[in-house]
Amino acid sequence: MVEEHIQRVVVQQWMGAATALAGVREQELRRLTESEGLRAAEELLSLVRDFPREQNSSGLVEQQRLFSRGSKTATKKALTVSKLY
Repeated sequence: MVEEHIQRVVVQQWMGAATALAGVREQELRRLTESEGLRAAEELLSLVRDFPREQNSSGLVEQQRLFSRGSKTATKKALTVSKLY
């Protein structure tokens, strides 16, 4: 019973904090100058440019191609070595 009461109090505190933080955020956005907003937007966009492009596949086909190439190379080397002996 005591734990439930404590949990309710904590949840109410977080809900109150969320409401207060939303108000602070709204005030900050209203005070934001055009140049500050532009700078913030450019910073966000620079983060997106640094990420690799989205892949259309899992890469499994490319992996299998590389394995196949490696297997062919290994087979050629093994044949060359066996001819020496």
